[in-house]
Amino acid sequence: MKTIRVFISAADDLVEVRTAVHDLLVQLNRYFVPRGVEFVPTLPSEGPTDGDLALAFYWKDFGSLAQSDFEKAYDSFKASKVPKIYVFFKDPDVGITDALKAFRDAFAAKYGHFYCHFEHVDSVKFQMAVQTLEMLPGAAAANPLRVEDSEIALGEERVASLDNLPFAKLNARRQSLLRQISSAEREVAELEEQGRESPDDETLSEALRSARVLRQKLKDELKQHEGFLFDSAVFFAKASAEWMDERVRKAYELFERGKIQAANKILDLEELVRKDDRDRQLYDEVLETRRAAMREFAEKGQMVLADESLPLEVRHSQARESFENAIRIGREIGCAEEELSAIQGRLEAFR
Repeated sequence: MKTIRVFISAADDLVEVRTAVHDLLVQLNRYFVPRGVEFVPTLPSEGPTDGDLALAFYWKDFGSLAQSDFEKAYDSFKASKVPKIYVFFKDPDVGITDALKAFRDAFAAKYGHFYCHFEHVDSVKFQMAVQTLEMLPGAAAANPLRVEDSEIALGEERVASLDNLPFAKLNARRQSLLRQISSAEREVAELEEQGRESPDDETLSEALRSARVLRQKLKDELKQHEGFLFDSAVFFAKASAEWMDERVRKAYELFERGKIQAANKILDLEELVRKDDRDRQLYDEVLETRRAAMREFAEKGQMVLADESLPLEVRHSQARESFENAIRIGREIGCAEEELSAIQGRLEAFR
């Protein structure tokens, strides 16, 4: 059984969040324990560096996890990639201390990845379900999370409702479809009632058939749209654990708040193409520089072998180091093994 230890820090005014996370771990365990993985909360006396996963929830002040404690966990992560750290800030920020606000506002630039906003505990549960699944390669590949009837589920376990997640709750297109479906439901109910009173009215029967077709069409559109929203939210949730540039971070914030059109506008396609062209040019320049360095190391290895002014042991030592560096660079820049075979052959002579 693989054990993943989880450190949870939440201030006293976020008791419901702490409870929700513990509930989520129980749900995850019901799904994963039969598959050989168990999530175990750490003891309250233990610190964030004692777990594989550290969760910090902030609202108005630092609570039990001070900034200095967070820094220790972050230093540990930089050194050993443990624990993975996820930080959540509750909205709104009325009453937030100046120190916590400064910490939050500088977070992305200082620590290199994005924190998450939340208003409802379902946002926390959704984010954590995605992040914990990412720690399990087999589970991530299988993508066990799904959305059905506006509910996000893991196996048979309900994780969150789209009605509680801002990226869906505030989405204008979803709101419009829900209103249209509600109107279509009323129309179908009214026509069904009229049909019971006038069962032989063909005009009424045809209107009822058309209303039912429209209702189903709207439900299919909603299902498809919620699927798009869900897939995008999962994609962004996974990306939030990594470094984001400022533009992507702003797009993510807008998406989280249901403003997809504004998020899409920030990630302007023409600008992305221009940026990619610039980056590709820089990459090609760096790649050529790295290729030149590979050749120089190989030439150095060959040259030192011919320098009879050096003792044979020194020549062999310097040649090995030079050829090893040439091969290392070649592999870093993706050279084919055939391209490295000649250098590899020279290196093998000293093994």
